[in-house]
Amino acid sequence: MMIRRKLYLILPLLVLLLVLPACAALNSTPDPSATLPVTTGSDPFEQTAAPAICPINPNAEPEPTGLIESIIIAHGVEGDEQTPVDVTDTFAPPDTVHAVVSIVDAPLGTQFKATWKVGEIGDPSTCNTIVTEYEIEADGTRNIDFSLVPDTGLPAGSYKVEISVNGTLDHVAFFNVQE
Repeated sequence: MMIRRKLYLILPLLVLLLVLPACAALNSTPDPSATLPVTTGSDPFEQTAAPAICPINPNAEPEPTGLIESIIIAHGVEGDEQTPVDVTDTFAPPDTVHAVVSIVDAPLGTQFKATWKVGEIGDPSTCNTIVTEYEIEADGTRNIDFSLVPDTGLPAGSYKVEISVNGTLDHVAFFNVQE
């Protein structure tokens, strides 16, 4: 299981390193005015603008199902309730990032998926590159902890986690990595 988890983290980064030069040649300049209201880690209801260098695909706008109450970005979780600990939206490169998703009245068999993506790390061609993904089946009213555990550290920049419910994008939360 540990080897599989490491492969999920390492493989996307290797693909990213191999694809970057080819993508850079094809890159077009993004619309610097593109922004999207988002939920940040420090206040799940605070609306801020997404990084302008990495516009959100307009075909992938979140469609809230009402099953997700909030996403809280934190350094950790504690207890059986998976309560967020050290809530923040700023991390160091080697830190584990937790996205604690509070679900409400989810029917039996509901699929929740966390897709961790690059926002802006200095190269526009990396925008929206998938770092890793995890999917679980959950139901009821409770917290779900999705965590990103980098093996070698994340490059400084902005990132996001997209939470999908039954295959449909539901919520997006942003966080930053600083040296």
